[in-house]
Amino acid sequence: MHSSNAHAWGYMGEYTPRARTRVTTKRGTVSTFENLDFPDAPRSDLERTINELVVSAQRVLATQGRLRHLLDANRSVVEELDLEQVLRRIVEAAVTLVGAQFGALGVIAPDGLLEQFIHVGIPDSDAQTIGHLPRGHGILGAVVSAAAPIRLDKLGADSRSSGFPAHHPVMDGFLGVPIRVRGEVYGNLYLTNPAAGAFSQEDEDLVTALAATAGIAIDNARLFDETRRRQRWSAATAAVTSALLAEPAVDVLELIVEHVASAVDADRVYVVTDDSALEHGPTLLLSFSATGLPIGLITIAREVGAPAYGAAETEMATEFAAQASLAIELARARVDSVQLELVQDRNRIARDLHDHVIQRLFASGLTLQSMVGRVPSDLRGELGDQVDAIDSAIAQIRTAVFTLGSRSIAGPPGLRSRILEVVSELTPHLAATPRLTFGGPVDLMIDGDFAADVIAVVREGLSNIARHAAAVDSSIDVSVSGATVVVRIEDDGVGVPQGTSRSSGTANLADRAARYGGTFALDPRAPRGTLLIWTAPITGDP
Repeated sequence: MHSSNAHAWGYMGEYTPRARTRVTTKRGTVSTFENLDFPDAPRSDLERTINELVVSAQRVLATQGRLRHLLDANRSVVEELDLEQVLRRIVEAAVTLVGAQFGALGVIAPDGLLEQFIHVGIPDSDAQTIGHLPRGHGILGAVVSAAAPIRLDKLGADSRSSGFPAHHPVMDGFLGVPIRVRGEVYGNLYLTNPAAGAFSQEDEDLVTALAATAGIAIDNARLFDETRRRQRWSAATAAVTSALLAEPAVDVLELIVEHVASAVDADRVYVVTDDSALEHGPTLLLSFSATGLPIGLITIAREVGAPAYGAAETEMATEFAAQASLAIELARARVDSVQLELVQDRNRIARDLHDHVIQRLFASGLTLQSMVGRVPSDLRGELGDQVDAIDSAIAQIRTAVFTLGSRSIAGPPGLRSRILEVVSELTPHLAATPRLTFGGPVDLMIDGDFAADVIAVVREGLSNIARHAAAVDSSIDVSVSGATVVVRIEDDGVGVPQGTSRSSGTANLADRAARYGGTFALDPRAPRGTLLIWTAPITGDP
């Protein structure tokens, strides 16, 4: 029994008796030991092992929790396709993942600075108080230059730190991680003030993993955004081309501006035809031309501070300008074709009037005139009136023939066409369309300011007939005789009452004649009517 117990203790470990006593019984004397102490080492090892297992389990659980957070962050990032929303979700996910107080994502511009800075944790009101957003200097610029993670326990202690502007919140711990898209650094994640006091290597690894997913999400969002932009540009190009070819009279530049505004995220769209200076941010200038001649520039501008136009947007805008220019040329060619057909029709009508109608009327007039001596004397006057009527009709047809021919000539309209426009404008206010005749080289001899005065005379004369004469018939004759132009306007209205002073309109006609050294007369006709005669030497100098 003693040996077995000794073996058992020996198995447990050595022991040391503190006092030995002898006890006498009927069977004999027995030795016993009192106050025995056994060591605590085995129990301490077991407890330490258990504690280590608990700590390891807690670490595993924490790691699993952070991995779940990483998976949740990845899912949140890749679910969105709108680029602006993707960028904001990336920052929010990174802040949550490592327990940071502030986070931001800076998008790198072609010049190496930051063209976008999306921040989380700083209220918008505080951001406005701080002023402009970071451009990429100091530690932020160091992350851009390094294109690798930078982790700092004390942000302000680093020699690369450039300090903070006024009203900026205090930031201590810092972690910056680049985001790569197709092998190139697209931007950087910036995180500060971790809840644990400092960022760990595990934090850096998690954010780096999130940045890899963010790069894929950004690439997908950019591709989706580019696809939508291409669809809008294609729709705008198709709409412009269709409208230009379907509606020859459409305002080309207004149509283009309207569709450009709907195709691109722009704040302003201008048609620039001079050297006007415009205040704006990122801008695209699209040059439009037709038949080899420039039409102007379409200026597509964003507000100051807005994202710059990328290479894809510039390429699409250039393609749109080329397609729109081609559509403009096709539309103008179609208009020219229609105008050419119209000119040909007018020339044919003018030729038929001259070769057939006028010649027949002229022959009829000669025949009637030859009959005057063979008819009774009481009919000769009436027959002469009919000959005069035929002559008047011939003169009017000749005027129409000339007008048809002059409208087919490119360039500014002549005096005849301009007077015809005035007559057409005032005819609705008259009882009947006035008879209009021209004599002599009117278009060749009368131009410039002198032509404007002649047109003003015709307009004032017809306006007076419409307002005061109550006439049924009226006629206008504009002729050039030698070096003098004569305007005769006659009506069968109530005439000018005796003793009536000249109105401001007729006084103006007299002044216009006097400026050139000409004359003006307004005479009553019997039994009713008025004759206006306005003359001026063409060589006169006002």
